Amino acid sequence: MRPINEIQNQINGTIRNNLPKMVISIVALRFLSTIAVTLIAAPVSLVFLLDTGSIFSSVMLLASSILSEIVTVFLMYGFFVLLGRFYREEKAVIGYLFQGFRDWKRMLLVTLIICGVTLVLAFATAFPSLKIIQHYKGDEIESLVLEEFANATKAAESVNATGNATVLGMASALDAAVGTDATDGVVPAGAEGLVEAASELDVVSAIAMRMYDEFINYLPFFLIPYLALFVLILVRYAFVFPILFHERDISVRQAMRKSRLLLKGMNFKLIWFCLRCSLYPLLATAVCFTATLFIKVDFLLTVVSLLFQVAFYFSIIVIMLSVNAFYYEYADPETLCISSSTELDVN
Repeated sequence: MRPINEIQNQINGTIRNNLPKMVISIVALRFLSTIAVTLIAAPVSLVFLLDTGSIFSSVMLLASSILSEIVTVFLMYGFFVLLGRFYREEKAVIGYLFQGFRDWKRMLLVTLIICGVTLVLAFATAFPSLKIIQHYKGDEIESLVLEEFANATKAAESVNATGNATVLGMASALDAAVGTDATDGVVPAGAEGLVEAASELDVVSAIAMRMYDEFINYLPFFLIPYLALFVLILVRYAFVFPILFHERDISVRQAMRKSRLLLKGMNFKLIWFCLRCSLYPLLATAVCFTATLFIKVDFLLTVVSLLFQVAFYFSIIVIMLSVNAFYYEYADPETLCISSSTELDVN
């Protein structure tokens, strides 16, 4: 493996020489992913909102989310392949962005594995986070919810009493006009209990919603353990994409095993290498994201949010390019089965 400085210089040169193509590719990836999510998940989400609680709508929402994730992973695989060809100065056209659809069987399995790991990690990190919120702010949230329900109940009783008095007054006037005594001070059916006191289920649901809102407010902090666990798992299989691309007959399981063997004892070295290559874009991303939490001016917030998007996607480009570089520089060239510059070209 060449010295790190030489590899980093080649990465920087690759970015300089191919930046317009990289930007077009990642914009196309983002656009197509958004279209896929909109066309697949949005209608099902609307059905879920209109039919909340239905098992069918819940299953359809989960299936649509997985389907949109499949499209995204397929495009990310193509973008990874495209960056690898940029690094090796091979022919690279936008058609490689759709390479995952040509190898859809193996990519489908990869996507399902990623979705499974994502769900497991999400539950593994979200549940402790909610328990932390419940421990430190649960009593406060419960008191606020109970107070709100008490105020709402008092307001409802006041409105109910006013409505009853009005109904009784109208009935008495009618009795006087016709010379009868139909009411006898009894409120007609439907006039009482216009708004009943909240049930225990309503209170519990309101507390749960407040807990969820609190979790969303602190989500950036809870994402840190999630991302840390995800990176530690993902780094062991960082070479799966290039292995699947260069070895057409290998299975996903074999590619995962080969990636683990190639990166055995090198996981943290790969993480350090990627962080070193993408240090400035990651710092810019962190600074812009932190700024969005404190800026209140709409125009300035829009500008900083745009800068955050640019820095974030540029960080993705550099990190994926760094993984490609590490793969081609570290792995034994005799075991890579690297294609020629004309093989597997997409026209």
